Amino acid sequence: MRRLAVAAGCAVLVSLAAGPAPAAQADDHKIIATITDDRIAESSALVQSTVDSDLAYTINDSGNDTVVYVLDLDTGEVVGTTTLNVDAEDTEAMAIGGDDRLYVADIGDNDAARDTIALYAIDQTAAGDTTVTPDVYEVRYSDGPSDAETLLVDPATGRMSIVTKNLLAGSVYRLPGPLRADRVNVARPIDVSAPGMVTDGAYLPDGEGVALRTYIDIVVYAVPSWREIGTIDTPPQRQSESLAAWDRRRSVLVGTEKLPSPIIQVEIPRSQWKRLHAGPKRDTERQPTAVSSTSAADQDDDGIASGWVVASGVAVIVLGGAWLWTRRPRGQRSRRAADS
Repeated sequence: MRRLAVAAGCAVLVSLAAGPAPAAQADDHKIIATITDDRIAESSALVQSTVDSDLAYTINDSGNDTVVYVLDLDTGEVVGTTTLNVDAEDTEAMAIGGDDRLYVADIGDNDAARDTIALYAIDQTAAGDTTVTPDVYEVRYSDGPSDAETLLVDPATGRMSIVTKNLLAGSVYRLPGPLRADRVNVARPIDVSAPGMVTDGAYLPDGEGVALRTYIDIVVYAVPSWREIGTIDTPPQRQSESLAAWDRRRSVLVGTEKLPSPIIQVEIPRSQWKRLHAGPKRDTERQPTAVSSTSAADQDDDGIASGWVVASGVAVIVLGGAWLWTRRPRGQRSRRAADS
């Protein structure tokens, strides 16, 4: 991906400036499969099939054909391909929709210059090779273009969200439901703030939480309040690129670009899992809604994120030069949600 060296350097500088990261060690890191197929040099997304739990889907990002690869989760071998009849720009994420279809998210926009992005919906496939013409849903952000690599689907409601990939903090944009193929769908921000440099994420299968992956860790939230539960250290990989929910209860799968590309199981620590599931089903402390300006998410009351407050000021100074170098000058965005 473009600007990989800068992004990786930024992650290192942030971690150095902040001191020890407030992250829990996962109970287990285990390689469950390894992708070695030469056709998948830039695996940018990963999602487990809901039709056959032994299978997963992945796709390359920009500069490659728009092909969904069907993987055997026991081996990492490609058992099928689905070629999409579309002219995609930068496919960076995938998710299973509430209709049980696979949504390929053409949402990468490194220069924040695309007026619209797109989601491509196809039926989930298994072994064998096929070519399909997907249903296409155009999307625009209510407050202007942004780069993103994460598509979320709430398993309880089927509602979709996009998490943007900004340097110091991302935003969560909710898509309308149901999506319309006959007009541009407007994604509007909700009043929560995501971490910086989010490369992928997913709702947990029971719908009680969301896991967002960055270049340095995984951040876990309770939903729908988006209350931060904690962070998890991730195993060393060439590039922290993909994250998939897994049906093995409290585990997620993470992947990387470049070959060989191991798919690694990361368990959510028991302490975080218990906090996610304490009390009534579905955390209802605070229901985020569309707003005219995005506010920060509630800080966790045990101070797990308090060490980052002072460090963020240092990070702004250290990273300011890198930010200006990597982004072309842009006019200031309005945070006011525009009517579609």
